[in-house]
Amino acid sequence: MVSKPTKSQRRMAWDLPTHPESFVSQALANYVTTAQAAALLGVGDNQVRNLLSRGKLEGAKLGHEWIISVASVKAYLQNKSNRGRPASRPPQLQVAN
Repeated sequence: MVSKPTKSQRRMAWDLPTHPESFVSQALANYVTTAQAAALLGVGDNQVRNLLSRGKLEGAKLGHEWIISVASVKAYLQNKSNRGRPASRPPQLQVAN
């Protein structure tokens, strides 16, 4: 008769951490939200979604939200062309009263 592996043996076989929360947080450390990617790229959220749909950025949809690979954002910044009108000044946030 073959015995079932214990819980600790199953974890070792898959090399998973003991706490699933730590596994998820480690996996998501390499991803940013659309708002974070937009801030890094200096564009709006809609432009980030456009870049995702055109395959210029790599990401995955979790429910209603997108997560974007940090590596793809860095690669896009390095390979981005300088076409278009140059910025006359850096973007500034304005707070409405």
